[in-house]
Amino acid sequence: MNDCIDELIRLLEELSPMPDDDSPDLTVKRLRRYGEVINQIDEMVDQSESGKDPRLIKPLIRSFGYGDAYEGYWPAISILEKFPPEILRPALREAVQSGERGARMWCAYMLGVQRDPEDVPVLIAALKDPEWKVRYNALTALSMIGDLSAKAAMEELLNDPVAEVRKTARERIEALLDQRYVIRH
Repeated sequence: MNDCIDELIRLLEELSPMPDDDSPDLTVKRLRRYGEVINQIDEMVDQSESGKDPRLIKPLIRSFGYGDAYEGYWPAISILEKFPPEILRPALREAVQSGERGARMWCAYMLGVQRDPEDVPVLIAALKDPEWKVRYNALTALSMIGDLSAKAAMEELLNDPVAEVRKTARERIEALLDQRYVIRH
């Protein structure tokens, strides 16, 4: 099993990070290859507990490009969500703070899905990210967590230079206030 995991990590690292959505390097061939590697990882993770090797987390995170790769990242996100939060969340926080822009974008979103108030400071910091899709996903994540202490930082994006971020800031502040995305346990 370890040799198989090592080989899949190697293959994933060769593809990582995936090119941005508008890059000519994001070819059908590369997308297919990425999908094949992700499917193999998914099968291995589903087969046994030993397949849920924590060494897979960071390479999966590093694979994310800036954009959605024609929705190609959702299977990788699904795999990551199979790991226990106590192992996954530190890697997500680290990526939001210091990863490549695609990793920052997707990991901000994933922290929102985790809905842990401890992640609010990292997400508030991500509201100042130079990449607008990171700011966009941080807004969404903060509205999913529902911690009202994020409101003032979110309001700063009502003046963002990117129209889509300004629009999302209005929508997510409203969602934060009415708690529509919050899941109570």
